[in-house]
Amino acid sequence: MLALLTAGASASAALVCLAYEGNTKAYWFSIRQQFNSFCQHILGSLIGLFGGVIFFVLLILLSAMALSRC
Repeated sequence: MLALLTAGASASAALVCLAYEGNTKAYWFSIRQQFNSFCQHILGSLIGLFGGVIFFVLLILLSAMALSRC
């Protein structure tokens, strides 16, 4: 489950980087000029996503500590 969450977070970060900077070789232009609030919305989304990854790691560590006490 953690692997899927981390893979999704990494893929979304890569797509955001591509959308933000663009790629002139592939004729993909940056969309930051077209949508003014794109950066704020996507930054909040990525912070929430990576916050979820950190929360899930902490949950796994707490579960491991609880199981080791038994």
